[in-house]
Formats: sequence, C-alpha cells, structure tokens
Amino acid sequence: MHLALLDWILLVGFLLLVIGLGLSYTRSSGRNLQAFFLGGRNLPWYLAGVSMVATTFAADTPLAVADLTGTSGVSGNWLWWNMLFGGLLTTFFFARLWRRANVLTEVEFIELRYAGRMAAFLRGFKAVYLGVFLNVLVIGWVSQAMATILAVFLGVTEQHALWITFGLMAFTAGYSALAGLKGIAVTDALQFLLAMGGTLALALLVVRSPQIGGLSGLQASVPEGALDLFPSIQTSASEASGRAAPVGTVLSIGLGAFLARVGMQWWASWYPGAEPGGGGYVAQRMMATRTERDSVWATLFFNAAHYCLRPWPWVLVGLAAMVLYAVEPNLPADDLGRHARLLIADGADPSWFALSGEALIQVVEADPATARLLPEIQAVATDLQARGAEDEALGQALAYAGNKQLGYVYAMKDFLPVGLRGLLLAAFVAAFMSTISTQLNWGASYVVNDLIGRFGQGGHNAYEQDSTPDVGPVTLDHVLPAASVPAAENPVRERRLVWTARWVTLGLMLLGVGVASVFESITAIWVFLIECGAGLGLVLILRWYWWRINAAAELAATLGSIGIFGAVQVWNAVHPGSALAVFPNGFLVIVVGTTVLWLLVMLLTRPEPTGHLQAFVRRVRPAGAWSAVYRDAGITVPQGKLGWLALAWASAVAMVYSVLFASGAFLLGTGGAWGWTFAAIAAGGTLVAVVRSQRLFDEG
Repeated sequence: MHLALLDWILLVGFLLLVIGLGLSYTRSSGRNLQAFFLGGRNLPWYLAGVSMVATTFAADTPLAVADLTGTSGVSGNWLWWNMLFGGLLTTFFFARLWRRANVLTEVEFIELRYAGRMAAFLRGFKAVYLGVFLNVLVIGWVSQAMATILAVFLGVTEQHALWITFGLMAFTAGYSALAGLKGIAVTDALQFLLAMGGTLALALLVVRSPQIGGLSGLQASVPEGALDLFPSIQTSASEASGRAAPVGTVLSIGLGAFLARVGMQWWASWYPGAEPGGGGYVAQRMMATRTERDSVWATLFFNAAHYCLRPWPWVLVGLAAMVLYAVEPNLPADDLGRHARLLIADGADPSWFALSGEALIQVVEADPATARLLPEIQAVATDLQARGAEDEALGQALAYAGNKQLGYVYAMKDFLPVGLRGLLLAAFVAAFMSTISTQLNWGASYVVNDLIGRFGQGGHNAYEQDSTPDVGPVTLDHVLPAASVPAAENPVRERRLVWTARWVTLGLMLLGVGVASVFESITAIWVFLIECGAGLGLVLILRWYWWRINAAAELAATLGSIGIFGAVQVWNAVHPGSALAVFPNGFLVIVVGTTVLWLLVMLLTRPEPTGHLQAFVRRVRPAGAWSAVYRDAGITVPQGKLGWLALAWASAVAMVYSVLFASGAFLLGTGGAWGWTFAAIAAGGTLVAVVRSQRLFDEG
C-alpha cells in the first residue's frame, strides 16, 4: 500500500501531538508514586472511563474480532461479550470498594486483606506473574498485531514491520515514562476518538463498496448462520463427537460453548480488563478517580462503551471479509480453478486449499467422504498456493482462509483512499500506543510498588500489626500506622522510586520486544488467558464479601489454575483428539478442579487474624458475611443494600445487551430490533429508578 504525503502528514502530526501532551505532565507525575501511577487520585469519571475503553481498544482488537467473526460468525463474539456480566458486577459491587481501599495497586490490596508471610509471598508472586509475565504476553500479542498491520500498510516484510513496531514501542515507553498515568489518560482520550473515527470510516467504505453492495448485499452474501446473534440451540457436531469439527459453511458456536461463556466464564476466569471483582488497569483507573462516585460512573461508562459503541464497525468488516476473501470466488477461471471447484462440489472445503502437509491430511481424512480425494486435494492445493504468489486476489483469499484476522488488514489495504490511509494508520498507532502505555505503567507499578518498594531496601508491610495483644476494638491508626501518607514520610525515597519506575517502564518494553515475534494467533492467546486463569475468579469476588477467604485459598486458586491448565495441555498432547481439547470440556475441568482445591485449602487452614480483619472492615466497610467481624470490632454493621445492587446490576446488564442486540439487529436485518430497543428502554428506566431511590452511587 502506498502512503501519500497527506497520509504521512496526518501520522507525523498525531505523533507530535501525543509527545507534546505527554511532556506536559512530566513534572506533576514525578512528585511521588501516587502521582506517577494513579495521577494523584484526581481523575474525573469521564477521563478514567475513556482511558479504560481506549486501553481495551488495542491494535489487535479489530483483528481478533474479525477472526472470531470470520471463524464462527457474529455469535463467535460471545468469547468476549459474556464478560459484560463481570464488568458490570465490578461497577456495582466493587468500584466503590476499590476506591475506598486507598491502595496503590491491585496487588498491594493482598496485604491489606491478608496477613503474614503467605500474604507477602502471594503479593510478590502476583507482582511478577501479572506485572511481568502476563503483562509481557499482552504487550507481545498487541505488538504482533501492529506489525501485521504495518506490513500491509507499508509494503514491508514482517521482520521489517516488527522493527518499526519496536520503534513505536520505544516512542510509547518514552512518553509513558515521563507522563505517568495522568498524561497517559489524557492521551488515551485523544487516541480513542481517532481510533473510533478511523474504524468507523473503514466499515462504511467496505460495506458500501460495489463488491458488497451495502448492508442488504452483505446480508445476502454471508454464509448461513453468520449473522446470528446467538448460537443455534443444538449440540454442535464437535461437542457430540468430542473432537474439533472441520470447517464448514454453517457458522455458529455450539450450545455447550455458549452456555459455558455466558454461565461460567465471566465469573470463573481471570482475563486482562475483565478480572472478576476488578483488577489490573481497570482497578488502577478506579483507584485513580477523585471519589467513589467517580469510580462507579467510570466503570459504568467503560462497560457501556466497550460493548455498545465499539463492536459493530469491527464485526461488519469481519463479515464483509468473509465475502471478499472467500477462496471459491477468487479461484482462477482456468483448468486449475475448474478442478478445484469440482473438488468443492464433491465435499472438499475451500479453506483446505490453504493448507499443506500433515495439517491438510488430518482435516481431509477426518471426513470419510473426502478421504478418497486426498491426493487430488493435495495436488490442487500445491498448485493454487504457487499461483497465489502471482495472483494477488487468490493469494489473499488463501492467506485469509488460514488466518481470518488478515481479512481486516486486507480490507484496509483494498478500500482506503489517500488521506484516510494515513488517518486509519494513525488510528491503529493510537490504539497500539494507548494499550502499550497502560500496560507499561500498570506493570511498572507492580514491580516498583510491590517488589522493589515492598521487599527492597527500606521496604516494609504498611499493613502489618505490631506485637500489642488484641484486646478490645482495634483502631485503624493502631493496625495501619504507615498506610495513610507514605509519600509525605519519605519524599526522597518516593522520588527515587519514581525514577526507578521510569527505568522499569523501559525494561518492560524491552521484554515485550523479546516476545512479540512468537505469536501467530491473537485469538489463541485470548483463549489461553481465559483457560489459564479459570477457577480463580470466584476467590477474587468472595475475598471482598466473605471474611473466611484467606491468603492460602487465593494462593491455591492462583497456582492451582495454572497447574491444572498445564495438566490438561499435557493430556491433550499425549492423547490427540481428546475431548478435553474441545471447549468447554477442558475449561470445565480447570474450573471445577481449581474450585475444589482452593475450598479444601481454605477449610484446612486458619482464618486471617482477627485484628487484621477488623482493620480491613474499618477501612473498606464491605457488606456481606462480615457481621461477626464488625461486632467484635465494636462497629455498627453497614447497610450493604446487596439486593438493590443486584437489581441494578441485572438492569444494567439487560440494558447494555439490549442496546448491543438492537443495533446489531438494525444493521444486520436479523429481526427483533424494536423489541430489543423497548427492552433497553425498560431496563434503563429500572436502573435509573433503583439508583436514584436507593442512592446507590452516593459516597459511603
């Protein structure tokens, strides 16, 4: 793709604007760790909310949505649509608690909630596991997606595209290290507006193109089932047989997979940006808001925008790519093309022509009806792939058949005019930089605050009780003597830690560079993270609402989910075709195994010390199963309004899903659009009535 002078002007102008904004916040972010990592706890709700949305809109996200849509149709997006349940649970049940906890990081909360050496170990382990290992995975897959886009946009090799991506990462790390969270949040707002504008423009150009013929043409051209918002209510062939089904022309996800997504995944699995009970950069934004009310409004806006405002431009391009880059319409008109069409008529799937070697043999022989055609299919596939090196349309179709995320990139290449190319490239650079800057700042907060600041020279546990016997009610000042204003006590050390954070930011960037080139499928990494953290979510939810959860239980859940996930992968490797390789079978094994493990560990180990629990309720004032702790501390049990919060949560879930489905029904012509619209109005009215009558968002 050729970039004109106007394209380069737009791109360079955007980069200069971003670095200018970042530099303007250098001085204010350098005062202390709270200023650097939480923006001085002074973000208004709209800035915190937009920053959350911008962070989740990475360069990989449109590509992954196009992959899900191209593979399983619209209903394939339930892989992430289900997370709305957990996101709004955070809004109503956890946002105010996170702001009230007054900690610097999610991991620091561990020693506020738990006591002793096990809590210290859990804090240190999670600082490394989340802040370094999983964080670098996120940086790596986002960088790989950016390189894929640059390779097509600039017409360079993948290796050269990676080097350009690394340059963008270094640029982002530079302004992130200077700007701190406040500067990152401000640039996020700019980047989000640009990214949304660019992706919306692409969707309009692609859908209105002559090849698609508008929304009506798109509706008539996609495969059967591709437009369904929900999966067909039947057991899929893969679930019935216990093995992955070959690619077909009817697109949907199976009922079992759908029920596991909607009924379990959102509360059982840890996933970046959708942590049960809040966590990661979402918790960071909640803790950075000015008030508890701001934290609630920020997360409510985030979930509404994340699921209602953003998805459809990506989904529309993903659907159009299924039509534009299908193999059969792009086959040559000569004898080779006619031979391929005859094989398709005999049962061969067009996507098979993109395969080779053992992968091709496995899919062809999996169906007895096509096994006899294997030699012909192999010969035709080899010839078509050789032809695709010269025929761009055929080459793109074959590449798309093997990697559906390329459909979005090809659409950008084929449909953007001069000017809009630079705009959309700037939009994707914006999305990339927004996510990378957040990941670097968030990861550095764990390394500096929860490793170096906690366990290094001069570090200590600010929540550790002294040796005074536990007699009578325990006061917050007695139990948490160092928790109130640590920056004021050690200003020199705080400024030194800020500089350490800036160097750690650059170090995390280098680690991200080291892993960026190893990823092939963005969606596969999504699935990996969902299953690797399966079973952990319930502990993260209950630790706020049940006094009996202890550090041993959370540690068992954290390590257990990793261990059981690894065992399932080993089993699948040793037993090819295992039923555990098909979602949700392996996922269910991990969730059940992890849950049983942490429950047993919790019951077999002691509760947290009474004094520590009393200090926790004094600071956080949680509702739920804490009455005995409140009474022992001589504190009146607060009115939790859990029933009203549950009604508000259910109303918000219904409202956001109804808006999502109504807009989808209007766009795709699937029917029921007005019904979903009225449902959204009714649910929204219920939400407003409950929040106002019960004053759910008030400080307290």
